[in-house]
This record gives sequence, C-alpha cells and structure tokens, in this order.
Amino acid sequence: MIAYVDSSVLVRAYLEDELGHQDAVALMQTPDLAAVTGTWTRIEVSGALTRAARSSHAGPEADDLLALLDADLGSGGSVAELTVHRPRSSALP
Repeated sequence: MIAYVDSSVLVRAYLEDELGHQDAVALMQTPDLAAVTGTWTRIEVSGALTRAARSSHAGPEADDLLALLDADLGSGGSVAELTVHRPRSSALP
C-alpha cells in the first residue's frame, strides 16, 4: 500500500510529546506500507523540528532531529520524496 505522509505525521513521529506520536510511529513502521511525501515536507518538518528543539529545555537537539529527517528522506530512507516536474509550455507568455 502507498500512503502519502504529510508534514504533520512526520513531526508527530519525531517528537514524543506530540499528540498522536504513537500512531505516527506505528504508521511509519508498517512493513507493507510505502510512505511517500512531497519535496516541501523537508522544509516544513525541518522548521517544526528546529522550533520544537529550541523551545524544549530537555529533549533531542535540533541537529539530532534533522539528522533523523535526512536519513528518512534520503536515498534508501523510509519515506520517498516525490517531485513533480512541470514541462514548460511555449503557449505561455
């Protein structure tokens, strides 16, 4: 099965104090699930993880969280990033 995983799911999976954390982790660990997301997800999740790390007095550092995100979205990671290429149209000015 293929599932589109948006930014909110990934943020919940990385941050243990987020509501729905366990559900997000369980979804990401489903063996027969192919998780995909868009290229904007990296930007959105990076910002959310950095803000969360800065506001927390205890917990993971931003660099550690960003390393997890990079591993998941990298080559061979658990989430495939989808890129849509739009062909240029000669009909547009």
